[in-house]
Amino acid sequence: MTIEEKAFICMRFDPAKMNSYGFVRQGDGYSFSTLFMDGDFRAEVTVSKDGRVAGRVIDVMNDEEYTPLRNPLYNGAYINTVRDAYEKLLSDIAAACCSQIPDGKERVINDELIREVLSIADSIPYGHVATYGQIAAMIGREKNARMVGKIMSMADRYGDHPCHRVINHAGRTVPGWTEQRALLEAEGISFRNNGCVDIEKFRWKPESLDR
Repeated sequence: MTIEEKAFICMRFDPAKMNSYGFVRQGDGYSFSTLFMDGDFRAEVTVSKDGRVAGRVIDVMNDEEYTPLRNPLYNGAYINTVRDAYEKLLSDIAAACCSQIPDGKERVINDELIREVLSIADSIPYGHVATYGQIAAMIGREKNARMVGKIMSMADRYGDHPCHRVINHAGRTVPGWTEQRALLEAEGISFRNNGCVDIEKFRWKPESLDR
């Protein structure tokens, strides 16, 4: 998980607050740039229309990206100072421009939780589907279906996982992911006339789940 993903996990951006903070509309998204560390570095933060955040830290002296920031093997005092300053900046942006998504009692997504969710996704058999709520229940977080959806949206950063087999409670596929239906149909999964998966027929029913 990137520094930006950790800073903005389960956060929803408010366009009005972003404009007030200094973000500039750029295409379908927003961008923000500011100097920090007494002007030695420049942070460039972009937010896509679906809320994905990316960032770059530029060393102003040579106008190149400061790559040691993202390498966990680099832990010198100066690098950690730059890293801490950037994380503080992102935290300030989150506090000023975002509201927290109400995902239930636990909103922190860490690597262990991500691996747990993706492990369940990997267990969904060929030709079957599972819902976000179903996976949330399997990890003891019945109220965190939205969190599972968030993890699915970033799963490609953690390897190859059959996320096309995860759908919402009504059998709907992910909006904008046109390939998902084709992938499911290739496994023999059929759809109703309303475009939703036939949940009753194709839902995965592991013995460990009493639902």
